[in-house]
Amino acid sequence: MSTTVTYKGSTLTTVSNETKKLETAGTYMEDDVTLTDVSSSAPILQSKSVSYTPTESAQSQTVTADSGYDGLSSVAVSVGAISSTYVGSGIARKSSTDLTVSEATVTAPAGYYASSASKTVASGTEGTPNATKGTVSNNSVSVTPSVTNTAGYISGGTKTGTAVTVSASELVSGTKSITANGTGIDVTNYASVDVNVPTGGGGSVVVVDTPDEHGGTIREITATDVVTLQAQKQVTLTTSPQTITPDTGYDGFASVVVTVEGGSIDITQDAQGYLVLSPEDSGGGGNTPVIIVPTSGAVTQELEPDTVYHFTSDSITSLTITFADAGPENQYHFDFISPATAATLSLPASVSMEDGFTVEANTRIEIDIYENYGVAAEWAYQGASA
Repeated sequence: MSTTVTYKGSTLTTVSNETKKLETAGTYMEDDVTLTDVSSSAPILQSKSVSYTPTESAQSQTVTADSGYDGLSSVAVSVGAISSTYVGSGIARKSSTDLTVSEATVTAPAGYYASSASKTVASGTEGTPNATKGTVSNNSVSVTPSVTNTAGYISGGTKTGTAVTVSASELVSGTKSITANGTGIDVTNYASVDVNVPTGGGGSVVVVDTPDEHGGTIREITATDVVTLQAQKQVTLTTSPQTITPDTGYDGFASVVVTVEGGSIDITQDAQGYLVLSPEDSGGGGNTPVIIVPTSGAVTQELEPDTVYHFTSDSITSLTITFADAGPENQYHFDFISPATAATLSLPASVSMEDGFTVEANTRIEIDIYENYGVAAEWAYQGASA
């Protein structure tokens, strides 16, 4: 840095890192003027303070030293505080009017709420509950509750509807049929009971009703039957008709085995229901076993070869035949009664019946099987005697 001295537009001298004396004594001034250039020594610096008021936009300011200073030694910058309640212009202002309601949802859009906001939800109507009773099925009934409310706010609480009454009689249906002896037969849930158990003249049927824990009734039926069947009656038939009666102490037969000497037999029943066997002499000689089977309902019987089987019941619902010896050289003979509702007949898979054979209702059917081929003879059956 240098210092230039001018006088009336003319440069008198220049001082640069030195001291010069202007000889002005007696000429311009009373003494000489001394100029000193001190540019090589420390600069003269100024300390300044600057303050700003905050705004939403950026601010800038250039700070310079005042005249007579070479520069700034420090600058103190102060920025005013933002108000604690200040909300920028870029934030949306919202209020209660901006809230929306859709069914169960209240939506508050984003933004600044200067005060609390609220939205009223429409009130709903609480309906009266009711129940409907279904149809009794399998001894049970369904009860379906329902209530209809209108949309909106419903305050808490309890509302009682109309009760549905299911009587004990509604939970029972159908008829229980009892045809065999037994104790403790459960007839719960049946509306009625039909008891048809043969007692042989000395039996009895006892019905006991016991209240259950639900106010209903448990009905137990005990039937006692004094009928005693002889396990097997063996008879040898010669040439005269013979009535087969059970031995002393028995009321009937479980089965009858008849041996026919030299012929065949006709089988009938007398007025008391006993079997009457009438031999027919074929002149061929020999003994042919005859087995009487009185079983009714669903009957399964294994046949011995070269034996005659008479199924005497007219209440057979199905007859299943099996062979004790499946050899094709064996011969089997049996007859049975197909009642008013035709019975079903099942034969071993190896047996083929003659073409066109079917089991008809109200028919006595006699079947002969030889070498696994069966032929049948059929007669109309009107019931009563066999």
